[in-house]
Amino acid sequence: MREPYLVELAGRVREGLTKLPDSFRAKHRDFVLAHQEPSGGFRGREGDADLYYTSFALRALAAMDELPDAVGRRAADFVRSRDRQSLDTVDLLNWLSAALILQSSVGGDWFVGDGSDWAGQIAERLEATVTPDGGYGTRESASLGSTYHSFLVMTIYELLGRSVPDPEGLEQFLASRQREDGGFVEFAPMRRGGTNPTAAAAVVLSRLERMRPPYRDGICRFFSQVSCPTGGFRANTRVPFGDGLSTFAVLSAAIEIGIGDTVDWAGIESFVRRRLERPEGGFRAAAWDEDADVEYTFYGLGCLALAEWSRRGLRQ
Repeated sequence: MREPYLVELAGRVREGLTKLPDSFRAKHRDFVLAHQEPSGGFRGREGDADLYYTSFALRALAAMDELPDAVGRRAADFVRSRDRQSLDTVDLLNWLSAALILQSSVGGDWFVGDGSDWAGQIAERLEATVTPDGGYGTRESASLGSTYHSFLVMTIYELLGRSVPDPEGLEQFLASRQREDGGFVEFAPMRRGGTNPTAAAAVVLSRLERMRPPYRDGICRFFSQVSCPTGGFRANTRVPFGDGLSTFAVLSAAIEIGIGDTVDWAGIESFVRRRLERPEGGFRAAAWDEDADVEYTFYGLGCLALAEWSRRGLRQ
């Protein structure tokens, strides 16, 4: 049985990063650590700490093997203080991701007080977001399924050690979201594929063992269309520049569905180094961006790590 997708992805990123110099990891470690707040959580570019950025910061530090005990204990206090019973799907995944990292680094039982069937309780909440079209919505009572939220739900089920209850229905939902350009859309009315929903659909179909040739061929064709001449991958065919999120999404999905050999890995490395990485530490969203944050730093690290992982023929 395969490990959860996020666990496999983290392993690839961690293994790739071990091949990069200590000085490289050190400056990006320091950048991430500088964003920890007194509460123990991590902040974005402005405002207070939240689960979203805390999860990305912990994923980055764990991938670099640079999560000090003191930092982990403070982060654990912050994550434990969140009321996980009231979290939406996005933050539920953030909480679970952070909890698994912290359980490994600082220990503790993260599910005390949830009852013996905490996984079942979470599953009930997830199934409450099922939409009439067979997908999962952004909230309860949503009328249309979201490709991205369907991906989030699948990854949560995997982390819980469970399977999606209706894989056939979820496949049918995703099939209805694929467009003539080969890409997938986030919501039904959209006519042109988007990079992130396409990557999300690719991963879900792969994990459900329902990646059929028409899906794969369309995805490969779409990824080729959003490859940017100046480097990286674009959010859709109308955007003129590549960005870190879209690039990481494509690379992760391409490896997952077995088309990593179609990627120009040397070009990816050059793009991330020249346009996204800041000399003092941290990564930007795109060339136009003036600042870095912990989310895009995780994506930048991930892109370079996956390039190393693929070029060297590494395997978990």
